[in-house]
Amino acid sequence: DSPADRAPLPPLFTRAVPVIRGGCLAGAAAIGPVDRAIAREIREPDQQNSHAASSAAKAFNFIGSPGVLIAGAAMYGVGRIGHFDRVADLGLHSTEAIVASAGVTYLIKGLAGRQRPSHAGVNDPDDFKLFGGFGTGGNASFPSGHATAAFAAATVVTLETHRWWPKSTWYVAPILFGGASLVGVARLYTNAH
Repeated sequence: DSPADRAPLPPLFTRAVPVIRGGCLAGAAAIGPVDRAIAREIREPDQQNSHAASSAAKAFNFIGSPGVLIAGAAMYGVGRIGHFDRVADLGLHSTEAIVASAGVTYLIKGLAGRQRPSHAGVNDPDDFKLFGGFGTGGNASFPSGHATAAFAAATVVTLETHRWWPKSTWYVAPILFGGASLVGVARLYTNAH
């Protein structure tokens, strides 16, 4: 083990966390007024009939679920069998993050009870039924489990690789978070969110 492998992890909550969360909430509020326009545009017949867009959406939907979970389990298995401790740790930690995010996502989905656009239509993005998301898939649109899993995996892999190779963040983060964002776009494209 190198000193970087044994370095303590930074605290989970820092002074920056409220600022980051506030920025995310402000961004979500800012995009809210164009939500319907984005939904309509992505579901235009020209977009929906595009073979390239449809194939990409299928691939990114798979990446969101079960792809990231399969990748995490595979990294853990390969790491243990091949005695690659970093790979095993990366697989274990990303799988833990995906499972934890799934629990939180299920709870939020259940509490929010937002209908899927395929049920409510794209013109009613504010269709929430408090506690209505438990037990029915039609009322479990918010948040996206696929996107949450992809972002959980992207976060862990970015943080872990940053600990090992700090300069790698400039390459790893845009690729992984860009891919996780495309999982979210794929969920919009397929009318699930």
